[in-house]
Amino acid sequence: MRQFTSQSTQRPTQTGLKRTRSGRSLSPPDNQCEKPELNDATTPSRSEGPPNNDDDEVISTNEQQQSRENSLPHSQLSLAQGTDLQRLLRERFSRWSDGVEYTAPPKDRLPPRKRFRTSQWQSGLPRADEENDSEEEFVVISHPARREGFFHLACPFYIHAPDKHQKCLAQQDLCSIDAVIKHLLRHHDKPLYCRTCWKTFETLTDRDSHVLENACKRKDQGTSIGLTESQKVRLIKRDRHDLGEARRWRRLWSTVFPGSEQPRSPYLDRDEGLKISMMRDFWIANGQTLASGFLEGLENHANENSVGNDTICQEALRGLLNWAMTQDSDSAVLPSAS
Repeated sequence: MRQFTSQSTQRPTQTGLKRTRSGRSLSPPDNQCEKPELNDATTPSRSEGPPNNDDDEVISTNEQQQSRENSLPHSQLSLAQGTDLQRLLRERFSRWSDGVEYTAPPKDRLPPRKRFRTSQWQSGLPRADEENDSEEEFVVISHPARREGFFHLACPFYIHAPDKHQKCLAQQDLCSIDAVIKHLLRHHDKPLYCRTCWKTFETLTDRDSHVLENACKRKDQGTSIGLTESQKVRLIKRDRHDLGEARRWRRLWSTVFPGSEQPRSPYLDRDEGLKISMMRDFWIANGQTLASGFLEGLENHANENSVGNDTICQEALRGLLNWAMTQDSDSAVLPSAS
């Protein structure tokens, strides 16, 4: 190396002294590259130009893309992976729901509330690790006797005005009368409003300014916009734990909407309400296990922390619920990802 240095000091540039055509140093072991001639190492010809690393750059770019896909954040899947997970969950839900029969709970049922008969449910439903079972084996497993689920309770505001209170359905799973009461107190507080036109306001100042203008016209209150403080007190005082679930719910209704006709049922027993309820039960019985197994099968999630995987699972559940609330939710599968 000293001889190379001595001669290189007489050259106008040192570009060729440190790198070969492949871009490597002149000092690697002999078994990794050919030993260069002195002139080749010190003065590359004009016709050769700078080192050509196009092939190396293509390989490097592909490796970087693969590395980025395999090193996504802990709580994120690629678009293709997310699509595959949703397709798996929707296919399994469609299979799972075919033989499930939902009924109203017993009228005299007292808390704690059970959504389904656990022994029958678990003994009959195919588990997530039985994916490779044949169709004949699945028929044997799917005995009708074990498929009995109970309707979920509804928010009174959702029953009264479904289009206006979609969040109650999508974001709340009310598993008991106590949960319904807590939901009403937390999410249906009456906002600031004008008693003449029923317009709502964000601040007390805005409401008072509107009232002082005295420019609005009187309107009938079409629907309840929230609970007054006295209604909140009555919700708690009038509840009786010795009554059955349905009777307790109807007492809540008469407090929230006094004078209004009682609804046909206090349960989510039809349409999108029933779909959402079934989705939630499927998630508890099979869905979360399926999602966790899917993540374990991904190379970049094999050893991830539980917090990241829990976040992905919750996103998967939200995707299922959103799908159930769309008009085309009868379609069981997503289009294949290309």
